[in-house]
Amino acid sequence: MIDFTLKRYLVHALLACPNVRNRHIRDAIVDDLPAEIRGMIFRHSADQVDTINIVSTCLNYENGLATLIEIVQFYEGDSLSMQTLNQVVLQVMVALQTPQPPPSEHHTHISSLLAQARQATSPPPNTPQRARRIDRSEVIVPFDLEDLESTFKRTVKYEDAFAFTVGVQDETLLQEYIVPRIARELRAKLHRPHRQLEVQLYQGDVAAGARMVERKLATRYACGRLCDLFAENAIQDIVLVVWNYDVPLPYMEQFATTFWNEACTQVTPYLRDHGRCFVVIWANIGSDPLSGFTVLPTPQVFDLKDLTAHFRSQLMQCELDTPCIDAYLARLQSHHGHVRGTFREMLNIIRELQGGVGYNE
Repeated sequence: MIDFTLKRYLVHALLACPNVRNRHIRDAIVDDLPAEIRGMIFRHSADQVDTINIVSTCLNYENGLATLIEIVQFYEGDSLSMQTLNQVVLQVMVALQTPQPPPSEHHTHISSLLAQARQATSPPPNTPQRARRIDRSEVIVPFDLEDLESTFKRTVKYEDAFAFTVGVQDETLLQEYIVPRIARELRAKLHRPHRQLEVQLYQGDVAAGARMVERKLATRYACGRLCDLFAENAIQDIVLVVWNYDVPLPYMEQFATTFWNEACTQVTPYLRDHGRCFVVIWANIGSDPLSGFTVLPTPQVFDLKDLTAHFRSQLMQCELDTPCIDAYLARLQSHHGHVRGTFREMLNIIRELQGGVGYNE
């Protein structure tokens, strides 16, 4: 049986991975486990308890832990947190196969194994240790997305209501890349401030009925009508991002259409009278875009030559030496242009340059 201390370190390493820490993605990871394992896991609302239950169940099955780590690797990619997890798993497996020392030496033995794992994941010698001034919104957000930018600029006018839809597998891509790019383009086109609002939708909200988007918006921002949101500031536009995590598409399309029809009826006269914009983005996580709305195209693969040139110029501004820059670019190229893995690697590199240990937000 695995020692609880080792199990605890394994759980901590798992929860250091953003895709395990995210409850909805963790649910997807569990769903991908073999049925005989999945069916025996007692799920819990607390992240730590839920994760330790997942680990404990997997350890009760032959190759159960290896299967879990393989699935996590698929979602997490080759992030620093994933590399650390792999090292911890390796040390756990070594500990399981090594004759146990006397009880008085047991925890010393465990600490030694874990120290080996930490040492194995130490940054390479050419990784800069001092924090650098680098803004990820200036490094990542301007890159690529020309098709999205063109569609957005062509559709949005100086006044009126506009609705877009986008579907990607990774929430982080939307939060840190696509939505900030939309906000950037809106400011560039209209040259005026805007306020960004957000609403999160889940399958459990379906019972609330067709007007659940409006209800959630009213509850979160204490507004009786949509126009009330605009009345709080006479010159700003409003961008509403509606995050759909697991509402089935047929329901989501019905709810989106109901909200959009009512919203246009309410706010269009106000927008035209005051020269304002209302932009809605239907953001589907792990699902296709909604039908009936303008689809914002997202890249399926990054052009490695273009990416390398862009990132090299940004790193040179940080006054890094050539070997260090080459090492970072090699990390990006190792993802072969895969958008999700490459993007997360960019986040990791920027976090390291800022003095952190990888992207774990």
